[in-house]
Amino acid sequence: SVWGKSRHNEETADYAEERKEQFINPEWNRDGAENYYDVRKRIEDSVSFLENVAAENVVVVSHGNFLRLLASFLLTQKTTNTEEHISVYKTLHGMSNVGVTEFFYDEGEWRLFIWNDHAHFAE
Repeated sequence: SVWGKSRHNEETADYAEERKEQFINPEWNRDGAENYYDVRKRIEDSVSFLENVAAENVVVVSHGNFLRLLASFLLTQKTTNTEEHISVYKTLHGMSNVGVTEFFYDEGEWRLFIWNDHAHFAE
């Protein structure tokens, strides 16, 4: 396990590389880590919740990898095509943990309104 170790540690670097290489392998779960299919299931459950919540506005806060996968899932209108989903996900590397991204759910479709806004950091 690399839990608690520096990201500059060789073992941690090896783990990160393995995770990157194995991420879309549905059988991979070294040390209980999620693979793509595990994360997509959480995303599908989250989107189902968001589409059915009674509130008019909902704020979702998470970390970069999950947010990028969520955004790509919404941008592809909830595709179940793994290659398409991953292809869009790979284009979202500029998405920041501190950026604000806003989607609207309208007439059964997700629409991107604001992308990775950092105005809240203005001086």
